[in-house]
Amino acid sequence: MNFGDFLTPFKNSSRIIKVTALFLIVVFLAGQYLQLQTGYADNGDFRRANQLFTDSPVGFSAQPPEFGTPEHKLRYYHYWQPEWNFRPGIPSLYSAFSSTILLWIPGALLNYFFISDSILYMVALSIFPRLLAGLCLFGLIIYFSIHKRHTFFLLVLILLPLVLLLNTSNNAAYFNSFYQESGSLVYFLLLLTWFLLRGKIANSPWVTIGYGLLFLTTIAKASNFYFPFLFMPVLFGLKRTFKNPKMAALVLALTLLPIAFTITLVGDRSPANRYNALFFGVLVSSKYPEQRLIDIGITDPDAIKCRGGFFSELSMACYEKYRDKVSLKSIGIFILREPTILVHHAERLANTMQKTDNDRGKYAPGDETHRNELLYNEWAWLKQNYFPKGWAFYWFLLAQGIITIILKWKSAHPLVQDFSTLNLILLAGTWLDMWIAIFGDGIADLVKHLFMANLMFDLSIFLTIAILGIALFETGIFRANRLTSASNG
Repeated sequence: MNFGDFLTPFKNSSRIIKVTALFLIVVFLAGQYLQLQTGYADNGDFRRANQLFTDSPVGFSAQPPEFGTPEHKLRYYHYWQPEWNFRPGIPSLYSAFSSTILLWIPGALLNYFFISDSILYMVALSIFPRLLAGLCLFGLIIYFSIHKRHTFFLLVLILLPLVLLLNTSNNAAYFNSFYQESGSLVYFLLLLTWFLLRGKIANSPWVTIGYGLLFLTTIAKASNFYFPFLFMPVLFGLKRTFKNPKMAALVLALTLLPIAFTITLVGDRSPANRYNALFFGVLVSSKYPEQRLIDIGITDPDAIKCRGGFFSELSMACYEKYRDKVSLKSIGIFILREPTILVHHAERLANTMQKTDNDRGKYAPGDETHRNELLYNEWAWLKQNYFPKGWAFYWFLLAQGIITIILKWKSAHPLVQDFSTLNLILLAGTWLDMWIAIFGDGIADLVKHLFMANLMFDLSIFLTIAILGIALFETGIFRANRLTSASNG
């Protein structure tokens, strides 16, 4: 299929398919519109990504207010700030040079030329990312339309819950914030859409587009550094790569490039993450914290009081006192001397999964009107009440992996092959992202840091059920190496 014929499958679809697809797009747009005045409060991270556009919300100076003051409560953690002083600046050395910034530029230009050159509105910044998320939905509709036999099934089973996921207040609020999660979400959805359409468009720049999306996804947030390891084998093909030494060297370089960029320019170069990984991470999960501190050379019995998040006067004083102990080496000593820390970490991660409310205020100061959270937070409510948590989560993850591998091996059906490959990537990504979250920043903001892990897990459920559903639809799917149901999928 060339790009000129891209829309043909949808044009040739039945009326019920067109009506269903249109309905889902309208639901997505309506859900986003109804939540234009919902965002997230700043936890202090905004400054790392917004310096190109602003230095403070309207009514505040660039200098942060003092801890414990009413101004500090208004400025941080509790309230969404919808209006910011439009003061473009040069990002400092400690800024995160994240690809998420690129998503805000169109809205900033729209704001400057057509709305205000002095006030930057978060709603304006959010327009382009929301439209790109809608574009992903449209791309999925086209892909599903190619497989006529299963189009309606896929719209209901995958697109409908994806719309609910995107419209869930706890997720949609990221669009109206300077958190980098919004970039991770948009670029990742674009990358997944590219993956499914990659074999349907015979176009030479298509691989370049795929690599570009992978690069942007990786550098959206420091914790995304592992994505090239998951997607590069799909992008270039392992067999073809290993047969050609020059090709292998090129693929290796292209794999390491976004990782190096992320670690060097996107990662947080402040001590907060390292401190939290030690004092608010492995120390919290240790049964013998005093002994573990002695193991790394901290003999002061009062050091146990340092067990907390970095952003407090006590913790900052602890960092200054034990700066030389805040290192990966200390974390490694903790785990080598007490391996059960990993078990406690795993339990904490599994118990935190399925939570989407990151405890940051979502409404502007003065906007205290009652909100029907269930109306906008259907997916969050479903996850919290019915999705697996605790050790059941890991068994569920394992079962998904086994089912996916078996069906990928047994079936040559194109949908099963596409979905199973993508599902294995999602399951591996879920596992990796969880551990990166807790070793990257301890349990500080753990719900927020598990955003991508939750997203990938949710998508993996859609795909696992879809694979099983196709297996039920198609006769002979359990016979190895037999292509089923001809060309229509």
